[in-house]
Amino acid sequence: DMVDINKGQNEQLFAVKREKGDNIVLAVLNLSNADQQLKMTHDRLAGSYTDIFTNEQYFPSVGFIFDLKPWEYLVLANKK
Repeated sequence: DMVDINKGQNEQLFAVKREKGDNIVLAVLNLSNADQQLKMTHDRLAGSYTDIFTNEQYFPSVGFIFDLKPWEYLVLANKK
């Protein structure tokens, strides 16, 4: 199942988590022509993630802010 991680913070963002077995995928998409931010509000997603396209590392925790440029998207994967 996909879980909305945006929780109505920002209507210009589509942000979901999908968990299956030991794998977690976070997808954050900016659906606008302006810079947008998504702030992590809980620690259930804390951990080490890798952008599946660039191999850049992310370490989100409570208070972490994803900054996305217009039309930018992130797809991050984490193995537990």
